[in-house]
Amino acid sequence: MGQKVNRHKVLLIDDDSTIKYSLEMCLDDVCEVTHMVTVADGLSILRKCDFDLVFLDLVMPSESGLDAIEDIYKANRFSHIVMLSSTNDARAAAVAFQKGVFDYIVKPFSVKDIKDCVTRIKGSWW
Repeated sequence: MGQKVNRHKVLLIDDDSTIKYSLEMCLDDVCEVTHMVTVADGLSILRKCDFDLVFLDLVMPSESGLDAIEDIYKANRFSHIVMLSSTNDARAAAVAFQKGVFDYIVKPFSVKDIKDCVTRIKGSWW
């Protein structure tokens, strides 16, 4: 009988669906990725399900990821949040870290960027 693998639940809140496929390729061996395209949908599912990690886009058509950080922590205080951004914006990164995000990763990201981040988070999972 095979050993059961503990797959962690990851929520991606990003309006770009190609990011979901990139994350799944990076994390397929350890995580199950759920994708929501709006902050409102992300918050809705966070209130119903527990997630270990939330990848949150900084800029979306109608919402700012920065404005959503506090609401995400209210919905699920045990989630780690990693901000994703298409720009290397030092001011936005500073605000995100002040609000408690675990990491800030610039898109396009590499497999190594994601795996290194998740490896650092995994220390608190086990």
